[in-house]
Amino acid sequence: MSGEKSTGLYNPSPFERGFNHWIDTSRLDFLLAIFPSIVAGVVFFFGIHSTPFTWITYELRHELYKTTITISAAFIGFTLTSISVLVNLLRTPLSSLDKIISQEAKRRMGFCFLDCIPAALFVCIAGVAGFIFDGAPTQNAEVGDQPNLFVQVFFIASVMFSVLRFGRIVAILKLLLLVQ
Repeated sequence: MSGEKSTGLYNPSPFERGFNHWIDTSRLDFLLAIFPSIVAGVVFFFGIHSTPFTWITYELRHELYKTTITISAAFIGFTLTSISVLVNLLRTPLSSLDKIISQEAKRRMGFCFLDCIPAALFVCIAGVAGFIFDGAPTQNAEVGDQPNLFVQVFFIASVMFSVLRFGRIVAILKLLLLVQ
């Protein structure tokens, strides 16, 4: 040996500790989604930069909102399927899985999966709000195609929040599949 003491315990790297903390803490998703959105809202509100989707035409913005609504509905289906896989994995008496994962960890994983359904609904609501309220072309040439700043920032925040929540599901499924 190279003179290091071996405690026999696994010592995770700072990245792994941060990753595990992200899986266990749902508030982190909210903070990671809201902080950039607040900064973007302030930047766009004070005119430092134009609103996020001004370079996208009205028709393309509506296609973006419709596509996002469809994808969020598909992710709700993915979440429900993942919940059934998780229930089957956690209810099956596997000796190696029961040794590695405590009942408390199983409960936290279940709540992580259930937290994704409201996040997908949040994206769906943001997409519908964007579809309805975001800058319909008007007859007045001076007003024209005016994107709604609040709707766009709300949309961006909800998509970021949902992506982080679904990333947690994928990470948990990957960890469960790697258990031997």
